[in-house]
Amino acid sequence: MLETQMLKVLADELFEAESTATPIEPLSSRFSDLSVEDAYRIQLLGHERRFGPNRRVAVKKIGLTNVAMQKVFGVSEPDYGSVLDDMVFRSGELCSRTKMIAPKAEPEVAMMLKEPLRGPHVTIDDVLQATDYVVAALEILDSRIADWRIRLVDTIADNASSKYVVLSDRKVPIDAINLSEETVSFYKNGVLVDRSSGRSVLGDPAKAVAWLANRLGELGGGLEAGEFVMPGSFCSPTDMEQGDEIVAEFARCGRVSIRVA
Repeated sequence: MLETQMLKVLADELFEAESTATPIEPLSSRFSDLSVEDAYRIQLLGHERRFGPNRRVAVKKIGLTNVAMQKVFGVSEPDYGSVLDDMVFRSGELCSRTKMIAPKAEPEVAMMLKEPLRGPHVTIDDVLQATDYVVAALEILDSRIADWRIRLVDTIADNASSKYVVLSDRKVPIDAINLSEETVSFYKNGVLVDRSSGRSVLGDPAKAVAWLANRLGELGGGLEAGEFVMPGSFCSPTDMEQGDEIVAEFARCGRVSIRVA
Protein backbone atom coordinates (compact mmCIF):
# COMPACT_ATOMS: atom_id res chain seq x y z
CA MET A 1 0.00 0.00 0.00
CA LEU A 2 1.16 3.55 -0.73
CA GLU A 3 1.97 6.01 2.04
CA THR A 4 -0.87 8.28 3.16
CA GLN A 5 0.94 11.42 2.02
CA MET A 6 1.28 10.06 -1.52
CA LEU A 7 -2.42 9.13 -1.56
CA LYS A 8 -3.24 12.74 -0.63
CA VAL A 9 -1.02 13.99 -3.45
CA LEU A 10 -2.84 11.78 -5.95
CA ALA A 11 -6.25 12.85 -4.61
CA ASP A 12 -5.19 16.48 -5.06
CA GLU A 13 -4.06 15.75 -8.63
CA LEU A 14 -7.45 14.30 -9.51
CA PHE A 15 -9.27 17.18 -7.82
CA GLU A 16 -7.28 19.76 -9.78
CA ALA A 17 -7.74 17.79 -13.01
CA GLU A 18 -11.51 17.94 -12.54
CA SER A 19 -11.50 21.59 -11.48
CA THR A 20 -9.51 22.68 -14.53
CA ALA A 21 -10.82 20.06 -17.01
CA THR A 22 -7.20 19.08 -17.65
CA PRO A 23 -6.44 15.33 -17.71
CA ILE A 24 -3.52 13.63 -16.01
CA GLU A 25 -1.56 10.50 -16.77
CA PRO A 26 -2.93 7.21 -15.40
CA LEU A 27 -2.12 6.54 -11.76
CA SER A 28 -1.71 2.87 -12.62
CA SER A 29 1.11 3.60 -15.06
CA ARG A 30 3.04 5.60 -12.47
CA PHE A 31 2.43 3.39 -9.42
CA SER A 32 2.44 -0.29 -10.29
CA ASP A 33 1.81 -1.21 -6.65
CA LEU A 34 -1.36 0.93 -6.36
CA SER A 35 -3.99 -1.38 -4.85
CA VAL A 36 -7.79 -1.32 -4.94
CA GLU A 37 -7.71 -0.41 -1.24
CA ASP A 38 -5.37 2.50 -2.01
CA ALA A 39 -7.71 3.64 -4.80
CA TYR A 40 -10.73 3.75 -2.50
CA ARG A 41 -8.67 5.72 0.05
CA ILE A 42 -7.81 8.23 -2.69
CA GLN A 43 -11.53 8.43 -3.55
CA LEU A 44 -12.40 9.22 0.08
CA LEU A 45 -9.70 11.88 0.26
CA GLY A 46 -11.17 13.38 -2.92
CA HIS A 47 -14.60 13.51 -1.29
CA GLU A 48 -13.09 15.49 1.60
CA ARG A 49 -11.83 18.05 -0.92
CA ARG A 50 -15.24 18.24 -2.64
CA PHE A 51 -17.33 18.73 0.47
CA GLY A 52 -18.06 22.42 0.94
CA PRO A 53 -20.60 24.25 3.10
CA ASN A 54 -24.02 22.58 2.97
CA ARG A 55 -22.88 19.91 0.48
CA ARG A 56 -24.26 16.41 0.88
CA VAL A 57 -24.16 13.05 -0.87
CA ALA A 58 -27.24 12.83 -3.12
CA VAL A 59 -26.52 9.64 -5.05
CA LYS A 60 -24.45 6.52 -4.48
CA LYS A 61 -23.45 5.06 -7.83
CA ILE A 62 -22.36 1.60 -8.83
CA GLY A 63 -20.21 0.91 -11.86
CA LEU A 64 -18.90 -2.13 -13.72
CA THR A 65 -22.18 -4.00 -13.29
CA ASN A 66 -21.98 -5.35 -16.83
CA VAL A 67 -20.16 -8.68 -17.08
CA ALA A 68 -18.51 -7.67 -20.36
CA MET A 69 -17.06 -4.55 -18.74
CA GLN A 70 -15.85 -6.59 -15.77
CA LYS A 71 -13.92 -8.77 -18.19
CA VAL A 72 -12.32 -5.68 -19.73
CA PHE A 73 -10.96 -4.69 -16.32
CA GLY A 74 -10.22 -8.24 -15.21
CA VAL A 75 -12.48 -8.03 -12.15
CA SER A 76 -15.35 -10.07 -10.80
CA GLU A 77 -17.26 -7.38 -8.90
CA PRO A 78 -18.49 -3.80 -9.45
CA ASP A 79 -17.03 -0.57 -8.09
CA TYR A 80 -18.74 2.45 -6.56
CA GLY A 81 -18.57 6.20 -6.05
CA SER A 82 -20.59 9.11 -4.64
CA VAL A 83 -22.36 12.04 -6.30
CA LEU A 84 -22.86 15.28 -4.37
CA ASP A 85 -26.01 17.37 -4.64
CA ASP A 86 -24.26 20.01 -6.76
CA MET A 87 -23.50 17.33 -9.38
CA VAL A 88 -27.21 16.64 -10.08
CA PHE A 89 -29.21 18.01 -13.04
CA ARG A 90 -32.94 17.85 -13.69
CA SER A 91 -34.14 16.30 -16.92
CA GLY A 92 -34.03 18.69 -19.88
CA GLU A 93 -31.41 21.03 -18.44
CA LEU A 94 -28.21 22.21 -20.11
CA CYS A 95 -24.74 21.13 -19.02
CA SER A 96 -21.52 22.82 -20.09
CA ARG A 97 -19.08 20.90 -22.28
CA THR A 98 -16.22 23.20 -21.25
CA LYS A 99 -16.35 21.86 -17.69
CA MET A 100 -15.72 18.30 -18.86
CA ILE A 101 -12.76 16.49 -20.41
CA ALA A 102 -14.11 13.57 -22.45
CA PRO A 103 -17.68 12.98 -21.28
CA LYS A 104 -19.86 9.97 -21.94
CA ALA A 105 -23.52 9.35 -21.08
CA GLU A 106 -25.36 6.17 -20.19
CA PRO A 107 -28.98 5.36 -19.21
CA GLU A 108 -29.81 4.11 -15.74
CA VAL A 109 -32.54 4.10 -13.16
CA ALA A 110 -32.14 5.74 -9.76
CA MET A 111 -33.69 4.12 -6.71
CA MET A 112 -34.76 6.30 -3.78
CA LEU A 113 -34.32 4.59 -0.41
CA LYS A 114 -36.90 5.08 2.33
CA GLU A 115 -34.97 2.89 4.76
CA PRO A 116 -31.24 2.44 5.38
CA LEU A 117 -29.47 -0.67 4.11
CA ARG A 118 -26.46 -2.07 5.91
CA GLY A 119 -24.69 -5.34 5.28
CA PRO A 120 -23.85 -8.06 5.72
CA HIS A 121 -26.45 -10.36 4.22
CA VAL A 122 -28.57 -7.74 2.42
CA THR A 123 -30.71 -9.48 -0.22
CA ILE A 124 -32.65 -8.38 -3.30
CA ASP A 125 -35.85 -8.59 -1.26
CA ASP A 126 -34.31 -6.32 1.39
CA VAL A 127 -33.44 -3.77 -1.32
CA LEU A 128 -36.97 -3.79 -2.75
CA GLN A 129 -38.47 -3.39 0.72
CA ALA A 130 -36.16 -0.44 1.49
CA THR A 131 -36.86 1.32 -1.83
CA ASP A 132 -39.60 3.95 -2.09
CA TYR A 133 -39.62 4.74 -5.81
CA VAL A 134 -37.56 4.69 -9.02
CA VAL A 135 -36.86 7.47 -11.55
CA ALA A 136 -35.32 7.49 -15.01
CA ALA A 137 -31.74 8.75 -14.95
CA LEU A 138 -28.66 9.45 -17.02
CA GLU A 139 -25.15 9.27 -15.69
CA ILE A 140 -22.57 11.55 -17.26
CA LEU A 141 -19.16 9.98 -16.92
CA ASP A 142 -15.89 11.83 -17.32
CA SER A 143 -12.41 10.51 -16.67
CA ARG A 144 -9.73 12.77 -15.29
CA ILE A 145 -7.29 10.25 -16.76
CA ALA A 146 -6.04 11.21 -20.23
CA ASP A 147 -7.77 9.49 -23.15
CA TRP A 148 -9.71 7.16 -20.85
CA ARG A 149 -6.55 5.03 -20.44
CA ILE A 150 -7.88 3.63 -17.22
CA ARG A 151 -7.47 0.47 -15.26
CA LEU A 152 -9.63 -0.49 -12.29
CA VAL A 153 -7.58 1.45 -9.73
CA ASP A 154 -7.70 4.58 -11.90
CA THR A 155 -11.48 4.70 -12.16
CA ILE A 156 -11.99 3.86 -8.46
CA ALA A 157 -9.61 6.62 -7.36
CA ASP A 158 -11.38 8.98 -9.76
CA ASN A 159 -14.72 8.51 -7.96
CA ALA A 160 -15.73 5.76 -10.39
CA SER A 161 -15.36 8.27 -13.27
CA SER A 162 -18.38 10.26 -12.07
CA LYS A 163 -19.20 13.76 -13.28
CA TYR A 164 -22.95 14.44 -13.22
CA VAL A 165 -26.28 12.68 -12.77
CA VAL A 166 -29.52 13.65 -14.52
CA LEU A 167 -32.78 12.73 -12.77
CA SER A 168 -36.35 12.67 -14.05
CA ASP A 169 -39.20 14.04 -11.92
CA ARG A 170 -41.45 11.06 -12.66
CA LYS A 171 -41.59 8.78 -9.61
CA VAL A 172 -42.56 5.14 -10.17
CA PRO A 173 -43.41 3.24 -6.97
CA ILE A 174 -41.16 0.24 -6.53
CA ASP A 175 -44.12 -2.13 -6.35
CA ALA A 176 -45.28 -0.90 -9.79
CA ILE A 177 -42.14 -1.92 -11.68
CA ASN A 178 -40.09 -5.04 -12.37
CA LEU A 179 -36.56 -3.70 -12.50
CA SER A 180 -35.02 -6.60 -14.39
CA GLU A 181 -37.76 -6.40 -17.05
CA GLU A 182 -37.67 -2.59 -17.43
CA THR A 183 -36.49 -1.63 -20.93
CA VAL A 184 -34.88 1.50 -22.35
CA SER A 185 -34.30 3.03 -25.78
CA PHE A 186 -31.19 5.22 -25.76
CA TYR A 187 -30.84 8.10 -28.26
CA LYS A 188 -28.26 10.72 -29.24
CA ASN A 189 -29.54 13.58 -31.40
CA GLY A 190 -32.61 11.55 -32.30
CA VAL A 191 -30.63 8.52 -33.48
CA LEU A 192 -31.07 5.24 -31.62
CA VAL A 193 -27.83 4.23 -29.91
CA ASP A 194 -28.98 1.08 -28.13
CA ARG A 195 -31.89 -0.78 -26.58
CA SER A 196 -31.58 -2.91 -23.48
CA SER A 197 -33.17 -3.95 -20.19
CA GLY A 198 -32.45 -4.12 -16.48
CA ARG A 199 -31.13 -7.63 -16.95
CA SER A 200 -27.91 -5.98 -18.17
CA VAL A 201 -27.28 -4.84 -14.59
CA LEU A 202 -26.10 -8.05 -12.89
CA GLY A 203 -29.36 -9.65 -14.00
CA ASP A 204 -31.36 -7.36 -11.70
CA PRO A 205 -30.53 -3.78 -10.63
CA ALA A 206 -31.61 -4.61 -7.08
CA LYS A 207 -28.82 -7.20 -6.95
CA ALA A 208 -26.27 -4.44 -7.58
CA VAL A 209 -27.72 -2.37 -4.73
CA ALA A 210 -27.53 -5.37 -2.41
CA TRP A 211 -23.88 -5.82 -3.42
CA LEU A 212 -23.10 -2.20 -2.52
CA ALA A 213 -24.88 -2.37 0.84
CA ASN A 214 -22.90 -5.49 1.71
CA ARG A 215 -19.61 -4.04 0.44
CA LEU A 216 -20.08 -0.86 2.46
CA GLY A 217 -21.06 -2.97 5.44
CA GLU A 218 -17.63 -4.58 5.34
CA LEU A 219 -16.18 -1.09 5.74
CA GLY A 220 -18.48 -0.09 8.59
CA GLY A 221 -20.85 1.97 6.42
CA GLY A 222 -24.08 1.57 4.53
CA LEU A 223 -26.74 3.17 2.35
CA GLU A 224 -28.90 5.87 3.92
CA ALA A 225 -32.60 6.65 3.71
CA GLY A 226 -33.21 9.67 1.49
CA GLU A 227 -30.36 8.83 -0.88
CA PHE A 228 -30.67 7.73 -4.48
CA VAL A 229 -28.73 4.66 -5.54
CA MET A 230 -27.87 4.16 -9.21
CA PRO A 231 -27.27 0.44 -9.79
CA GLY A 232 -25.47 0.69 -13.15
CA SER A 233 -26.05 1.28 -16.83
CA PHE A 234 -28.53 -0.55 -19.00
CA CYS A 235 -26.44 0.24 -22.12
CA SER A 236 -22.89 1.00 -23.19
CA PRO A 237 -21.97 4.69 -22.86
CA THR A 238 -21.99 7.14 -25.76
CA ASP A 239 -19.67 10.12 -26.23
CA MET A 240 -21.03 13.63 -25.66
CA GLU A 241 -20.06 16.80 -27.52
CA GLN A 242 -21.29 20.37 -27.58
CA GLY A 243 -24.73 20.59 -29.18
CA ASP A 244 -25.69 16.98 -28.43
CA GLU A 245 -29.00 15.98 -26.88
CA ILE A 246 -29.00 12.67 -25.02
CA VAL A 247 -32.35 10.99 -24.34
CA ALA A 248 -33.33 7.77 -22.61
CA GLU A 249 -36.92 6.54 -22.93
CA PHE A 250 -37.85 3.85 -20.41
CA ALA A 251 -40.94 1.68 -20.68
CA ARG A 252 -42.24 2.45 -17.17
CA CYS A 253 -39.98 5.20 -15.84
CA GLY A 254 -40.49 7.52 -18.82
CA ARG A 255 -38.16 10.01 -20.45
CA VAL A 256 -34.99 11.68 -19.21
CA SER A 257 -32.74 14.00 -21.24
CA ILE A 258 -29.77 16.35 -21.11
CA ARG A 259 -28.47 18.92 -23.62
CA VAL A 260 -24.82 19.89 -23.97
CA ALA A 261 -24.04 23.59 -24.29
